[in-house]
Amino acid sequence: MANGLAERQMIWKSRLFWKVVATTVGFIGFFSLLLGVMIAERQRQDLKTQLLERLRVSAIQLSKTVHPLLMTGEIHSLQEIVHELGDETRTRLTVIQVDGTVIADSGLATSADVANMDNHRHREEIAAALQEGNGNSERISPTLDKEFYYSAVRINGDTGPLGVARAAMSADSIENQIAQVRRILWLCALSAGLFSGLTAYWLVQRMHSQIEQLAEAAQAIAVGGPHQRIQVRSFDEIGHLAESIQTMSAEIAGRIHELQSRNDQLAAILGGTIEGVIAVDQHQKILLANTAASQMLQVSADGAKGRSLIEIVRDETLRRVVHQAM
Repeated sequence: MANGLAERQMIWKSRLFWKVVATTVGFIGFFSLLLGVMIAERQRQDLKTQLLERLRVSAIQLSKTVHPLLMTGEIHSLQEIVHELGDETRTRLTVIQVDGTVIADSGLATSADVANMDNHRHREEIAAALQEGNGNSERISPTLDKEFYYSAVRINGDTGPLGVARAAMSADSIENQIAQVRRILWLCALSAGLFSGLTAYWLVQRMHSQIEQLAEAAQAIAVGGPHQRIQVRSFDEIGHLAESIQTMSAEIAGRIHELQSRNDQLAAILGGTIEGVIAVDQHQKILLANTAASQMLQVSADGAKGRSLIEIVRDETLRRVVHQAM
């Protein structure tokens, strides 16, 4: 349990872990943001198109409802009818005369309130409806101080236009739906980020354990320790590396064993030789001396090893012979 806790703490401090997590989460975050912006904008355009079409249908229905009243000039009950129709459709409905005078509006309670409204003759959707038959616009309503979408249609009489029927709805409905889509997208992105983080933790934990085994095996090789079997069951690059290190470790261990055997054999041969045998390097330092040579020089075999020939051998003739042999 303590080993598991220590391993988890090491993983949290692992630069490899944070590199994987940062890359994965950053990638998901970037594309989630990009996808969110694209989807939100596309959703906004689709909802706007649907809303304007709905408003156009509402304006057409309103024009059909008030057409008989405008034809007869009986507009005293128009405000009540428009107000009720607006409540039923949850849409702000307005009837405007050709000169721009508002004669009914579902957003106001009485005809007196309607009479105080500004002239609408130059409103974008009204001007377009009078000229082309229909018009749309998007702006902040000066009456309610909120952003609205407008759709207006011309009400035609026998001899010319009688006025304009307009339907409007607050942009809040679209923004609320966009906000809901954004929340869903961010929730999905958060879930994906959490999943990727857990996946990265699992992968790095697995890789960390394998790398630790490789490091221990390499350290054992470096200090000349015994051959270790690496328990890495993987078919990826780490698995191939583990196989290579294990093969190298086995070969080095075999060669060390072979050299040790030869050294033991050589020591046995030299130890049984009655003649003195000394091996020196190019700097005339003693590499080995058998028992007979050690007795002749009156030093131990271990004491002679590594020392200069001049320190051990007092005989000038012997030193000259060694020098000539080299």
